[in-house]
Amino acid sequence: MTTWSDNRRPYEAPATIDEWLIKRGISINYSAVFTWDEEQVRSDYEDLFNEIEAYNERIDELESKFQTLHQSRLEYMEVHDINNWHTLDPIRDAEHLTQNASFSDDIVACNTEGKKLKKERGAKGRVLPLLAGIIDGSYSDFSSIINDERSVHGLMSSNSGDPMWDYIGPLHNIRWGMYPKLD
Repeated sequence: MTTWSDNRRPYEAPATIDEWLIKRGISINYSAVFTWDEEQVRSDYEDLFNEIEAYNERIDELESKFQTLHQSRLEYMEVHDINNWHTLDPIRDAEHLTQNASFSDDIVACNTEGKKLKKERGAKGRVLPLLAGIIDGSYSDFSSIINDERSVHGLMSSNSGDPMWDYIGPLHNIRWGMYPKLD
């Protein structure tokens, strides 16, 4: 079931594609995307798709590394009968505290890189549905994006079975995902 907000204000469309791109966090380098030839759109889509896949792979590697580090830390604690790192004596247990610091540094580095990569992936990922919508014919011009936004404005909840999603392009469609890759 699809529900709409009771306090729905009228949709206010951005005046220009540049304004829309900035609001969406997409580079204004895409302001002329509707004038690009099909080959350029497809090439950009292909490059972005591959970059996002590379980000996904690296993020998966980091998540796996984090799990390995976490498990190693727990095993170290178990082998050395450590219940709580904070209860260790700074002098007598210096070796264990050094090991804990090493685990912590590696975990922090792993998490920091993962957050950075997710942020970068997100920025690139905002462009992909725009290009996919141009390729699949959902978006022939800027007004077709605005029409979709107007259609989903004030949406509170919906399920993917609602027929409205058959007519909404990738930017606002809850059914859309980057897979399968467009040919």
